[in-house]
Formats: sequence, C-alpha cells, structure tokens
Amino acid sequence: MTIPIPTNRRFFTALLAVISLIAPCVPTTAAQIAARDLCVSPAGAPAISLSWRPVVAYSISVTVNGQIQVPMLDFTADTGQGTVKFIKTLHQNDAIKVAYRYDPKVAKPNPSAIVLPLSMALLNRGNASLRARMSYEGNQAGSAGTAKFGLDGGVTLRKGETVKTSLTFAPPPNSPIGRSAKDNGTRNASVEYTRTGHNFNLDVQSAYTGQDGAPAKAATKVTVTAAPIAPLSLTANYSRTDILADQATGTSDTVGLTAVYKPVPPLAIEAQTSSTTTDEVATTQNSVTATVSSGNVAKITAGYRITDSPTSDNEVTTVGLTAQPSKYLSVVTDYKARDTATDTAMPLLNTWNAKATINVARPLQFYGLYSDNPDDGGIPVAACRRGAGVTTRIGMFSLSTNYTVDTPTAIGTGTETAKFGVTGSLGFSRETTLTGGYQDSTHIGFADRARTYTVGLNHNLGQRFQLSITGAVNLQGSDASTQVTDTTANANVGMRF
Repeated sequence: MTIPIPTNRRFFTALLAVISLIAPCVPTTAAQIAARDLCVSPAGAPAISLSWRPVVAYSISVTVNGQIQVPMLDFTADTGQGTVKFIKTLHQNDAIKVAYRYDPKVAKPNPSAIVLPLSMALLNRGNASLRARMSYEGNQAGSAGTAKFGLDGGVTLRKGETVKTSLTFAPPPNSPIGRSAKDNGTRNASVEYTRTGHNFNLDVQSAYTGQDGAPAKAATKVTVTAAPIAPLSLTANYSRTDILADQATGTSDTVGLTAVYKPVPPLAIEAQTSSTTTDEVATTQNSVTATVSSGNVAKITAGYRITDSPTSDNEVTTVGLTAQPSKYLSVVTDYKARDTATDTAMPLLNTWNAKATINVARPLQFYGLYSDNPDDGGIPVAACRRGAGVTTRIGMFSLSTNYTVDTPTAIGTGTETAKFGVTGSLGFSRETTLTGGYQDSTHIGFADRARTYTVGLNHNLGQRFQLSITGAVNLQGSDASTQVTDTTANANVGMRF
C-alpha cells in the first residue's frame, strides 16, 4: 500500500504561492478559556451549535473522524453565534470534534448547544474507570421512542499509555422501551489504544456495529501524529471498514497524510493527501491551504483542492477574507473557482459569498448577505441569493430574524424561493431558558409552502447536567385542504464534558 503523492502542476504552484504570504500574528490572552465539543453527525451537511457564544475569532478548529477540516473548503464558522456549518457532505455517525476558545466575561451558554447522553461514574479508582450512560428520544418523526444504554471503561497501563472500551445497546423495536425502529436493535463495541510520547502520539481504534436486519460492520483506524521539528507537525492515518456479510458492498480502505507548517507566527500552511478505495474503486484527494491573520483586524485564507476518481475529476480553488475595519463593521467574503470538466455530478459553477455586519449599538446588529451560485451541501446551485437579518439582545432576552430570496439564474433550475425565520430565547434565570422559533419557506408563484413552529425549554442542573425539552409542528401545504401536519417532541438529560 502506498500513499499517493500529488503530481498536478497547479497543486505545487498553489503551494508555492501561499508560502509567500506573511502578516502579523493573532494574540492570545490569558483570560480566554479553551473548550472542546463532541458530537455524532447526521447524514448530509449539518450545522452544529457550540456550547458557548460568542467564541474568540479564528480560534475554531474542526476534525471529522480525526481528519483536520479546512476552513471555507470543508466548513464555515459564525463566531458570533457559536455555530459551525459544514460545506461538504458527511456520513451518518461521523465523529465531529470542535476545539475553540471563549472569553468568560463576554460568552454565554448557547441554548441550542450540543448535549451528550446522561453519564454516571460507577468506578473511578486508581488507574481504572467505568461509567454508565443512557439516553431517550421520544416521538421522533411519528415513532414512539428510542432508548440507548451503554458502558464506558478505561485503564491506564502506564504513563502516556491507555486503553478505552465502549459498549452500547439499543433494545429491539418490539421491546417495551424500544418501540421505534430508529437506531434500535443495535449493538456497538469499540476498543481504543493510545500511547503518547515526546513529540509523538499513536491512536489505534477498532469497532464493531451490529443492527437487526442489516449486515454487521467492523472498522479499524490507526492514527500517528509526530512533530519532528518545532514548526512542522505530521499526521498519518489508515482506516478500513469491512461489511461482514457474503457478497456485501461498501468495504473501503482510506490512507492519508496531513502536514501543518508554521514558519512564522502569522502564517500557517496545511497540506493534505488521501486515497479511498471502496469496492475496488479508488478516489484520491489533495489539498493545500494557507492562513494569514492580523490580530482581530483581518484574516486571509487561500486553498486549493483536487479530487480524482475513475468517473470524475474536479478542482476547487478558494480565496477568503475576514475583516473588521472598525468596531461597527465586519465583512466576510470568499470566492470558489471550480474546474469540473470531467465531473458530470458537479456543476461547472463558481461561487461567491459576501456578508457584511453592522453593529449599530451593543445590543443591536444588522447584516446583509449576497451569494452567487450558493453551494449549500457542497454542490453549487445556479441561483442568486440575497438576504438580510437583525439580531438583538437585551438582558436575558435575545431575538434573531432573517429573510432570504433565492432567484434561479438558469432556465429549468427551479423556482424563486423566499425564506423567513425568527428565533428567540428568554432566560428566566441563569439555569432556565425558554426558546421559540418560526420558519416559513415559500415557492413564489406556486401553492407550495412549508412552515415550522418550535418551542423548547432548557434547564441546567448544576455546572454539567442539563435537561432539555423541545417540540416542533411542521405544516406542509398552502391551504387547509392540502395541508399535512407533522409533530415531533424530544426530551433529553445530558452532560457536558
């Protein structure tokens, strides 16, 4: 097995170009607190909310299944709202880790933050630990409920060497507490070995997943991280997924290498190369990204990525700018140029996004946005998007409104769509917050309308535990005769780590 080495001329041209960028560095203050959020991804291109908002500008770093994600190529971040939006499509149950910093004097808990299952310590003695966890989700999309139970254990063999195990069980659908088919009848087991040394880290993971009515899966992943010299760090990874069934499809192997080089404090250069083989079909991807920051005043990002497979070949070049020329104005813009001559699944469309935010007063903020060929989900759409919004916070009350219009720019690519949304939260105390929202999507000129009403209650039980109850009513159709109503409700007791 060999690691693919990029040979495309434009790849090395872009690498040499971005190495020449230099600017002042980003200061870090002692008052800032480092935080980390973990979650499991749904399928698609999700948006996740962090535990705190706002977060320190340029402090967000994201990994998916241990793989470093590239800003503006793989994801975008709104530091003011404390959200991360993925551009590329993720797989079901991908492991997302977001590291960031926040200022405790300014930041507040995010009502819609990631909440992990309830966790209780059963054993914490010496070099061994054991925890039990559980979660329940009720009436999701018309089902009756989903319950999950699990055990997590850990043993420290010696300094810098640990073994962790995890077992998860979801009762089958015909059991009294497992009446929903969603995630039920599943059995998951995993073992992880970690060894940390001087400028070196080894991580080996092995997992098994079984589900009623579906083939079982076995997965193995090995990650090695090393820092041979101060400004350079290297990460090599290998993963394999096997479908444990006769004549099954979906078996895949992935091998990759990531290098991060910081020659001077303001400049960071990252290069990645990876190859994935699924059912004997290979796909390679090479990318290089450079980031230059100048305090909180400006940040420039330049990136290039090429994806190659037997059926497609596409290239994306990205240039982005984040600037805050004054305390009243901030601007974020990026441009993506695509070369998709041999990729029929990826439209040959270039994307330009721009957003300007005006801080009229401390509690009041206006923004306007414009996008040409927006690429929600990673696939560009031939449309022009215009939008505006207002956010305000007075004491423990916050309100946010937004309005966007998508106008197709090519014949036969869809209809003009208008979307309006309003969300708000009211804190009765530091522990209890009531949230609500309304979303309306209308195809202009057609009797096609979708509305969603949401309400939620969040209550913190101490520093770590949190109780949340949410409900939503979805209305599809323009009048009562054609309207379809769907209701959902969720209850969760969670613990932040």
